Amino acid sequence: MNLESSVYTQPNYPSSAFSSLEMGHATNSTYNPDATASAYLIFSLPTTLPTPKKVYKNAWFSLLADGVGDKLTCNVASQIAAESFYYYLSNSDTSFAEMQRQLDSAFLYANSELIKVAEQDNFEKGFCSSLLAAVVLDGSFFLASVGDCQAYLCRNDSVHRLTYESVRQRAVRTRVPLFPPKAVLDSPKPSKPKYLGEDPRLSVRHISFAVKGHSAVGQQATSRNLANHLTLEPEDVVVLCSNEISSLLGQSKIETIATLLPPQEAAEEIVQLTDETKADVSSSVIILRWNGDMQPAETYSQKRQFLRKQ
Repeated sequence: MNLESSVYTQPNYPSSAFSSLEMGHATNSTYNPDATASAYLIFSLPTTLPTPKKVYKNAWFSLLADGVGDKLTCNVASQIAAESFYYYLSNSDTSFAEMQRQLDSAFLYANSELIKVAEQDNFEKGFCSSLLAAVVLDGSFFLASVGDCQAYLCRNDSVHRLTYESVRQRAVRTRVPLFPPKAVLDSPKPSKPKYLGEDPRLSVRHISFAVKGHSAVGQQATSRNLANHLTLEPEDVVVLCSNEISSLLGQSKIETIATLLPPQEAAEEIVQLTDETKADVSSSVIILRWNGDMQPAETYSQKRQFLRKQ
């Protein structure tokens, strides 16, 4: 893939053909060509589901890479991260059962490619990238990350942070993430996040979700287990965004826009507001709306008026 403006997306993505899943994506390069731009990538791969008979369905991968460094190396780092991730997965067999392992391997491959390019071209310190990858397969949602890009789940008028937060975000946070889901990596004092290109032994943060289980025999309490994927519910909205978007807009504003507008319009609105708040920052966003058996909302016109008054 070789597209301009550090943006990568599968050509002619037919969003109208998939009523169960709506997608939107945007980057600030649309509004400010001189600003540094992160990379996003949306693509699908055939994947087998865990059924007695092999059933093949498309797994939709959504990737957001946020480069770190000066304007030139920032863009190069995010491009290499996106291309490497896509190259690895598109040349590997993948299945539902092995999704987490494949994501881990793809992250490590992208990391090794960044390190290789940095050594060959003699880049100075700061050549690295965040990477956030989400997968939707038949209503199951997987998430893995490296660095400080953020992911949120909007469900039932509440917003849940799926990724860890920075120390500064933790200091100003006023609301604790609710159940479900809960990232098991939510430690009281998170360490400085690692980035692609910094460590060849990079540890990928796979998000585990709290799920309700059956209580043991003779017990009344309901047990809670951890699953490596989240079962999406109709009208769930997932937001993947650069850390700058999260820091400048806040999760409440992000939730309002993401839930009141169609995914594509919401993505463009979020990036535009970020650019208006602070220009020349790297900002990209991907919004996923799961409709399940429901049809996508026919109109959001009344909600748009509410949004503009906020």
